[in-house]
Amino acid sequence: PRMLRWIVTAGFLGTAGLTVWVTFLMGAETPRGNLLINLGTEMVGIVITVAVVEWFFEKRRHNTRGRQLLNNTPGAVAAVPGFMNGLEQLARLSAMRDGKTPVASHKVADILDEETAELAKALGKPTARHLASLLRYRDPSLESQERHHFGGHGHVSMLSTSPSEPMV
Repeated sequence: PRMLRWIVTAGFLGTAGLTVWVTFLMGAETPRGNLLINLGTEMVGIVITVAVVEWFFEKRRHNTRGRQLLNNTPGAVAAVPGFMNGLEQLARLSAMRDGKTPVASHKVADILDEETAELAKALGKPTARHLASLLRYRDPSLESQERHHFGGHGHVSMLSTSPSEPMV
């Protein structure tokens, strides 16, 4: 549908441009030329107005769709093939949190890695991972967190030399 809109818009703009061009070939001072120049400029105005209004409607549709997905409405989730499956798999993390036995962090990381890739595929987004060197890490020690939140004396660095927890 988006490509069709561009083709229709280009067709009407081309017709309007052709009308104005023919008008100048015939002579804009003639009664017929006067009619065609007015018709051509009106067509350009109409096409631009419709294109801008359609752009606003499209933006509103995208915002509405985004809110539907954030609200996890069944209709919106079902509209994207594979999306519901990815959300169901991520629900495993919630079940792990509510469980009685602790779960190894590598298992949680594996589930997140696998399911975010599935969600990305379902949404048509790239699944390539980012380089770990681009991430900043923070020191999760109690002393470092206290310095971060309550201030400290001297130079305070939140970055550790060994990546232990990604900074969110």
